[in-house]
Amino acid sequence: MTQIYIIHAAADKTDKDNLVKFLTPYQQIEIWHDDLIAAGTLKNETIVSNISSCDIIIVLLSSDLLSDQTLLNTYREYLYHPKIIVPVLLRPCLWEREPSVNLLTLLPRDGRPVSQYTNRDEAYHHIAKEIIHVIESKRKQKVTSSSDSPNNIFSPAKKFVFSLKKVLLFLLPISVAIEIGIVIYQEPPPSFNLKKNVEEAEYLLDTGDYADAVKLYDEIIAHHPKHGEALNNRGWAKEQLGNLESAYDDYMKACALSKDQNNTKGPCANLNRIQLRK
Repeated sequence: MTQIYIIHAAADKTDKDNLVKFLTPYQQIEIWHDDLIAAGTLKNETIVSNISSCDIIIVLLSSDLLSDQTLLNTYREYLYHPKIIVPVLLRPCLWEREPSVNLLTLLPRDGRPVSQYTNRDEAYHHIAKEIIHVIESKRKQKVTSSSDSPNNIFSPAKKFVFSLKKVLLFLLPISVAIEIGIVIYQEPPPSFNLKKNVEEAEYLLDTGDYADAVKLYDEIIAHHPKHGEALNNRGWAKEQLGNLESAYDDYMKACALSKDQNNTKGPCANLNRIQLRK
């Protein structure tokens, strides 16, 4: 699940809410912003904790944000961290005077502020599509780099030794082979890489390959039976394939494991929704 944090000025709450609505149908993200801070919690600590754990920071640019030094410092602090930062131009402002913004690709790509669109839904739709494209590209890169890692490659030298020993074993009596110490090289069984498999399964979900996603989640859950996110996502994939009974079972297990059972996008919400379909 990709974690998104939205930084916005209080005056831009309506624009933030509209962007969230356009992103919400994309199931593989979790969106966080200041309005979700519960009463009685430490605001600054909660913000730092959520920004630190997120993958993508969306900055809603306006004159209100640029005049708020606290918000600017919050975003600048993470500019050179390994996070993706996406600035979104809401209203005309002197964003060009903010050096950090000039380092980034601005949305909408045509440079028009959202407020200048005749149909604002068109702007939000364009921005949401661009953000989803960033998420999917990032996941695809992770899956590719994991599959190309040196641990997954049977080197040419090893292949040659393996083939040579097989030939010698075929030609020599087994007693002689044992005496001279010919042992066929065997790759050690690969350890289960949870992070890599979760990323690959999420990529399969994103690309609509639900059947293969279910197979991979089966493997993940076999190793980690209480992996709530895997259970929820497998339920989602099964639901897309029309297997509602099995999807219901997965959602029920994931909901039981969920710490936030009131989450409107979590497994408990999926469980309530699928009950209406059954």
